[in-house]
Amino acid sequence: MMNTTRANSSIGVLTAWMVVVFAVDCLSVTNVQAQSIRLAQNTPNTPNVSRLAPDSVPLLKASVPQVQERVRVVGDTLIIFLPPRPFFDNVEPVRRKPNGLGVNGVVSSNGFGFGGFYQRELSPTWVLCADVLMSYRQNSDELEVADYRLQRYVVPGKLNRLFVAPITIGAQYRLNDVEVFDAVRPFIQAGLGTALIIATPYLRDDVFYEFIASFHQATLYGRFGGFVGVGLSVPGLGGAVSNLALRYYTIPFGGEGLESMNSATTAIPPIRDFGGIFLTCNIGFKF
Repeated sequence: MMNTTRANSSIGVLTAWMVVVFAVDCLSVTNVQAQSIRLAQNTPNTPNVSRLAPDSVPLLKASVPQVQERVRVVGDTLIIFLPPRPFFDNVEPVRRKPNGLGVNGVVSSNGFGFGGFYQRELSPTWVLCADVLMSYRQNSDELEVADYRLQRYVVPGKLNRLFVAPITIGAQYRLNDVEVFDAVRPFIQAGLGTALIIATPYLRDDVFYEFIASFHQATLYGRFGGFVGVGLSVPGLGGAVSNLALRYYTIPFGGEGLESMNSATTAIPPIRDFGGIFLTCNIGFKF
């Protein structure tokens, strides 16, 4: 009987001890989980977890400046993972390249031309641009025929070779809300400036002037002009600049104009406006 009493007493003591240990463990786990919830509530950019029960928060994310804490409850143990160094501390900000420089290709009803451009982005929509173009100018088809007296092919009645080089400064407005396809966006532009008109002799007094040699007797004229246009901004690779624009230039010469063809023998009037429609293609780079 005494042995049975001692056994029952030992079992009772052991049971009481296990109950006390279990209660202490539950209390410590509850306190740790409550602290993790308060940490999440006091940290910005963290979801609201005030309505969640402590045992229903298996993972908490707290965004601390340059450090992201991951909290996970495993059994009755709280494990906090901290990175050894801040995330993205070596990432440099992307440097904006507002300037652009490149070359122009020109196609018009008078033929082909070339030039250069400079642009500077003032804002995401406004761009300041400067252009220099050079193109041949004529007002007839200028078909060559054989001249047996001069022993060469010439354009009958042609007096001068004419070239026009507009130098303009303008503004370009990008329609960023309109996307044609694959980030290609339209723009409108306008500009004012001056134009250099070059006249070289072609056939005068039965003397034919070669193309290069004729520039030794060139005559220069300066006139004011401007343009309006529309175009497409095409995104380039590696910060390249590429635009395709259709422009209408107006460059009035004034007076009676300048003769390309002999108006007395061909009935073709002098050129009074050296403008026209130009299709330009810009290719360059940003810096």
